[in-house]
Amino acid sequence: MILNRPESVDEKRLSSIVYNEDINISEIIEENTNNTISNGKKRRVLLSDFGTIDTETTTIRACSVNNPFDFPISVTYLYQITLFDYNFIFRTSDDFSSFLNTIVVELNKHNATLVFYVHNLSFEFQFFKAFLNIDSDSVFATKPRSIMKFTTDDGALEFRCSYYLSNMSLEKFTENFCDETYRKDKDLIDYEIERFPWTELSDEELYYSLMDTITLYHAIKNIMEKDGDNIKTIPATSTGYPRRDGRIACIGKSSYHRTDEQKKYVKLFHKVRIDKHMMELAEKAFRGGNTHANRFYANQHLYNIGSYDFSSSYPAVIVASDYFAMSKPVECTKDVQDLDSLKYYANKYWMILRILFKDIEVRDYKKVVCPYISKSNVLYDRKEDGIYDNGRILKQNGYVEITCLGNELPIIMGQYKGSFKVIEAYYSHKGYLPDLLRKTVLNYFHTKTELKGVQGKEYEYMKSKNKLNSFYGMMVEKMVKPIIEYSLGKCIMRQPTEEEIEDAIAKFYSNRSNKYLCFLWGVSITAVARVRLQEMIDIVGSDFVYCDTDSCKMRSPEKYIKKFDEYNEEWIKKADNCGLQYYAYTKNNEKQILGIADRESDYKEFITLGAKKYAVINQKNVLEITIAGVPKKAGALLLGNIDNFKPGFVFKTSDSDSNSLRQLWKKTLFYNDDINEVLTIDGKQLNITSYVALERTTYELNITDEYQDLIQENYLNTLMVQDDVYFN
Repeated sequence: MILNRPESVDEKRLSSIVYNEDINISEIIEENTNNTISNGKKRRVLLSDFGTIDTETTTIRACSVNNPFDFPISVTYLYQITLFDYNFIFRTSDDFSSFLNTIVVELNKHNATLVFYVHNLSFEFQFFKAFLNIDSDSVFATKPRSIMKFTTDDGALEFRCSYYLSNMSLEKFTENFCDETYRKDKDLIDYEIERFPWTELSDEELYYSLMDTITLYHAIKNIMEKDGDNIKTIPATSTGYPRRDGRIACIGKSSYHRTDEQKKYVKLFHKVRIDKHMMELAEKAFRGGNTHANRFYANQHLYNIGSYDFSSSYPAVIVASDYFAMSKPVECTKDVQDLDSLKYYANKYWMILRILFKDIEVRDYKKVVCPYISKSNVLYDRKEDGIYDNGRILKQNGYVEITCLGNELPIIMGQYKGSFKVIEAYYSHKGYLPDLLRKTVLNYFHTKTELKGVQGKEYEYMKSKNKLNSFYGMMVEKMVKPIIEYSLGKCIMRQPTEEEIEDAIAKFYSNRSNKYLCFLWGVSITAVARVRLQEMIDIVGSDFVYCDTDSCKMRSPEKYIKKFDEYNEEWIKKADNCGLQYYAYTKNNEKQILGIADRESDYKEFITLGAKKYAVINQKNVLEITIAGVPKKAGALLLGNIDNFKPGFVFKTSDSDSNSLRQLWKKTLFYNDDINEVLTIDGKQLNITSYVALERTTYELNITDEYQDLIQENYLNTLMVQDDVYFN
């Protein structure tokens, strides 16, 4: 059958698609078993080529004409497969399963495995597990509902998630890595219309659906060819690419052929080896970016707001900071029980420590506009005995325990007063990360900068940009992770036992693991970045409005141009000492410096209701919003006007809204693992098994009563600042 390109589709896309109904798939598999890749002496061979699968599902609302239950149900009405230059469609799970079984029979004759990629495998897995025989031990999940890969129990079929591989939507993935012919377009199909396996589908619907598997196949094929990979060597995740680059650069492909510099790196890696206790301490010390709003400007409509953003904040820390542990941490608890000794160690060494505070409060309520210590650090259920700024401590009666690094102490001591005791402290000599590791990051930065906008180098630019942005993520990967086990159709997550933790740590440092990144280094990256962000906040002082990880927004930005210029000059002086070229040049010979504070475009209007919750009018008079969990474009359309950004506003869509808006909007996922029912719809029987249903949801813009009280001016005026007792 031939599907011609619909008029609604860009003319640059495939002019037609051929899909097959009557074809002998056994013969096709037989032909391709001659092209395989060894996967180990005792394992099945891998077919060199791969397939892609996608499905189309429909959600039937609760208590509706076709759904007698008080919960939504979902069924699959279309299965699409692209395999060996052929395209297939099936309407029922029986036909789809039968097709796969035919493939399996041929694969088993040759002890071979065929790989299928599915974009967002976690979604399809919820349906597939009802009719596929899954090898429980093969299910690899990062969370109970986040499936990265699995194989069938005979090993003939392996399913991988291409979203993990790309870390992008299918639309973005194909836009970045395919030519115009093979790109995923925004769907014009209304997927909220109920469809069933017997529903007649238009050629337009079939074209859009098959393009999902065709474009996915070409995107993966392209990155394989560009990076010299095959079905065995291609990484499972987007961070796998920089992890591989770093491993080859730092420790080599083989322990038998390492350079002297690589041997030196391996020696350092084991020198900084940590045990279970230090690992747990580091996990407590780890924090992400600092995101907070100035309570004095919360829920206020502001104008002329400036913003400075660090250029590649985390990569800059990796390259130019010398605050990384260079030896095994040694305990120094008894040596830092007075303030002077603590300051000495914190300045001279890399430190990690646990501190117990009692009865603390900020030194100056007006000047401390971004409190550093989280309410979650409060001990002994005394959270009611304090004053909090959207989850940050302004004042706390009782005890607060915090685990942090030594470079964070000046922030904490500068903001808070009260009593403290160092419970536990360790120090290490500090220094720059090894050149082999830093040069890997710099290579990405240089390539990204030099190739931006260069015609014909779009792939190399995008790849280097993605690697640069994801390098940090692999450096904070936990050494020991929760264990997720698949049994009876469900993934159950549990914490590892003490023995399993010790075994995991031993495995982490074994020669066969090929690990080369120290978790302590990852913890340092975000700590240094938070200190740098605090420096930006301190520059603007009371004009500080909002910060998020690597950016700082402020009132009257013109006042601070000179100060930021001076700040950048100091950064350049510091970076000059790192021994590597921390800058690059664009195609127009413009110098780009890693880690400087760049001024972004100002906002004409700005309003925030706390962390990850703000709206702006940009210089083009376009409304933009940032709300955790809310789609940006759809949210801005629903908000309509920045004046509506206030507590109580409800983001919601209706059936009368446009198809594009309904598709963009936030969805609630309803999982059902145990159902096995037969419904009669349109006079036909439909078996309902495990599924996940999607339904549009609402979101109410709100703040807690506690935060509402805090930001009221009359409440702030009643706060009494006690005598400054400092630390004692």
